[in-house]
Amino acid sequence: MKAGKVARQPSGMTADINVSADTADEPNLPMLDENDLKSVALKAEYNKIINVLKEVKYNKTKAAQLLNIDRKTLYNKLRLLNINY
Repeated sequence: MKAGKVARQPSGMTADINVSADTADEPNLPMLDENDLKSVALKAEYNKIINVLKEVKYNKTKAAQLLNIDRKTLYNKLRLLNINY
């Protein structure tokens, strides 16, 4: 997904997250309620993916292995969260 585009969340929420290899540890998720379980889960998933990617120097195959998910699933989550590495 190109920078500036808005990713559709399954629940209908939108997130516009633009991340470069050396930026933010906190997602820029507009209109998310801190007390909403889906918002909290989305932020936790975002943070975990970012931390693992940094740990493996942005190697997506190794990141997927550490996260115990398929590489394609990781790519789908990166696209959904608009994380661009």
